[in-house]
Order: sequence, then C-alpha cells, then structure tokens
Amino acid sequence: SILGNMLPRGVLLMLDNYGVERFTEVFVGNFDTPEVIWNFEMRKHLVEMIRQHLGDFPQRLWQNTTAKYEYCPIPGVAYRRLEKEIFCHNYYLNNLCDEVRFPDWPIVEPVEVFRACLEEWKQQMNRDKVQEEDAQEDSRKVLGLVPGDSGSELRKAYRKLARQYHPDKNPAGREMFEKVQAAYELLLPVVEGGGKIQGAVETSAADEDDGLSEHDGVEVDCSEGLGGGRKQMQAVHLLMKTQVLICKRYVDEIGKYKY
Repeated sequence: SILGNMLPRGVLLMLDNYGVERFTEVFVGNFDTPEVIWNFEMRKHLVEMIRQHLGDFPQRLWQNTTAKYEYCPIPGVAYRRLEKEIFCHNYYLNNLCDEVRFPDWPIVEPVEVFRACLEEWKQQMNRDKVQEEDAQEDSRKVLGLVPGDSGSELRKAYRKLARQYHPDKNPAGREMFEKVQAAYELLLPVVEGGGKIQGAVETSAADEDDGLSEHDGVEVDCSEGLGGGRKQMQAVHLLMKTQVLICKRYVDEIGKYKY
C-alpha cells in the first residue's frame, strides 16, 4: 500500500487490527498509547511532505486542468516524535513499559512481542558503528549529496533520481532505483531529526592505533559505551525492561519456552 511509506506502523495497524472506523478516528485525533502515537504535529508534517513531493504540480493543475503529473513514488516519511521509539510487534515499548500511565495495558500476543524484542536485541548487539558510517557515506554518494545538506536537498535528490531510474520509465534502471530508494531511507532519519548530511571523518594512523578520533576539536573515544553509544545502551535497557514486564504479567504463556 502507498500508505506504508507515509504513516507510522502503529497507525497502519489500527487499520489492519481494528478496521476503517478506528483508523479514521486515530488519523484525525491525538493519541499517545502503547499501540499508537499520532498527533496534530505529525499530521501536519505528513501534509507538508506530500506538498513538497508534489512540487508545483497543484499550481500547474489549477492553471491547466489537462496538465499531466510525472509519476514519482513518494519516499518514506520519518517522524521526529518517533525517533527514540522502539516498535515491536504492535507496541511502542516506552509507553508499554510506562506502568504509571498505562497500568496493565493488554498485550494480545505476549510471546510474539517477546520474540520481537529478542530479535531487536540481537540487531542492537550486532550493530557496527563503522559499517553504519560507511553505509551513510555510500548513500550520500549515490544521491549526489554533499556534507551539510539538509532534508530539503535529500528529498530533491531523491525525486530527481527516482524519476530518472524508475522501472516504469526506465526498465534498465531498476537496480539503480533500488539503490536510490535504500540510500534515501537510510539518510532520512538523520535529517528528519534536525541533523545534516555528514561526510566521512578522516583519521590518522595514530588515531586508529589508540581508538581515538578528533571531530570538531573534541577527542572522542570510539570504544566508549556498549557498541559506542548511549542511545544503543538505552535501547537494550528498554528491551530488557519489556521482557521482564511480559514475564511478570504472562507467566503461563512465557513459562512454556526456554529463555
């Protein structure tokens, strides 16, 4: 569905799990629960992203009702409100673990949520900071961006290349189109969080030997923390907290399995 690129999974699952009426209620409302996070600002952001994607076409269509729209698939929309959220099998874990605001919130499939947490945990533990930085640099080059570019430049680059290589228009461009799409999706969270496109950070041989690098005049220990990041440690802590919560509430269901 085209909605898959535009709406958070929690909102989409309102449609899948509860039907059209509940989805409509959520889409026009403001919600912050373990199952769905959606509000006016997120809705406003979605409208702005669609407006940017369409460019000047609405104005041209107003002037000429026979104007033709040059199709380009809308890229994924990232939401700053969800930047620090972990979504596992229908639930946002921060809200699910908030037993003050949401005491005894029902978990429909506790075993599946537990499994999803374990998979997310494995991904967090296997993250490689160097590989992630290399992937971001490769994505920057694919889209022809320069360090310091913002979300506006990212979306412009995507629209230009997506139109050029979309398989419907260029049958030989499928592989490049997939690279463009993957590069956009990788860089989108960086710029939607208010950041800028980064370039590769050069390090000297001496820096590599002692595990230290300098960025903007600040000495950084790349080995600091679990996998090099506080954010990753917070994610692992939240995943552990969720597993404890499920084990506490659903003893019989979880007790059937080895951990």
